[in-house]
Amino acid sequence: MFLLLILLLPLVIFVYQKWHYSYWKRRGVYQVEPNFLYGNLKEFANGNLCISDELKNLYDEFKSKGLLYGGYYAFTKPTFMPIDVNIVKHILQKDFGHFVNRGIYFNKERCPLSAHLFTLEGEKWKTLRAKLTPTFTTEEAACSIGSQF
Repeated sequence: MFLLLILLLPLVIFVYQKWHYSYWKRRGVYQVEPNFLYGNLKEFANGNLCISDELKNLYDEFKSKGLLYGGYYAFTKPTFMPIDVNIVKHILQKDFGHFVNRGIYFNKERCPLSAHLFTLEGEKWKTLRAKLTPTFTTEEAACSIGSQF
């Protein structure tokens, strides 16, 4: 019995991994084929590329295929990458309430400037956004730019 369990365990892990890394395929979204455990960030994990270069490569691949969006895996986490500017605009303007937590790590004590609108989550994000939103209204932008344009 124990021998059977040892033989079946790798098969179960393999099947689960295949199922997990087909998240985007099951939803009809194009995905770059991921690596086990690394997802699509293998070069970053190995120290060969910085995260921005790795994400830029994924973006370029989606864009070169003429896609409006794509899916990739940040290690084991399925992550959506919009390419089309209209989709980005819709997410940032209409659907922002669903995307308040972005999962970006920051350390406020070690780097106080890292606690900004793109890294904060929950109530802290909501409070800061409420303070900043009036600054970016059409009227405020017109006042700060003036009538030159």
